[in-house]
Amino acid sequence: SDVGGGDPIYVCLSRYPNLCQPCHETSECALDGASSACVVYQGEGAFCGGSCSADGECPEGFLCQESLTTSGGTTAQCVSESGTCACSSSALALALSTPCSVSNDEGSCDGIRVCMQGGLSDCDAATPAEELCDGLDNDCDGDVDDGVVCDDANPCTGDVCQGDVGC
Repeated sequence: SDVGGGDPIYVCLSRYPNLCQPCHETSECALDGASSACVVYQGEGAFCGGSCSADGECPEGFLCQESLTTSGGTTAQCVSESGTCACSSSALALALSTPCSVSNDEGSCDGIRVCMQGGLSDCDAATPAEELCDGLDNDCDGDVDDGVVCDDANPCTGDVCQGDVGC
């Protein structure tokens, strides 16, 4: 009797299943112990790379480069030649996001960009502004109302910032 006959089935699996997916940390990129890292794309956010040692290992459209990771180290990873990553259908379905920031002379405010129809959203970070006496961290340095000088030109008052109450 013929047992278990039939034709063999071949399945093609990507070596880099999370390549170019938006991420915040490496744990979102590693799959089955692979050493894919969450790589910083300057001005764009952070996206999953793929561990490599030479350009020939990376898929078409990707280069093997020493890359800065969100944990602060560097490692050889497959990164997009274009310097950006589009949102895949799975990234869109999972509403994946990447960190971003808005910076100017006043400071830097952190936010996120989310995969949406049409690509990544704009950064939702606040625009850093001069610190005011309003109970908010206007310059995004982690301190509320720091360095605010309240002066009502009355020597009989304490000239103290009282947060959202004002000076």
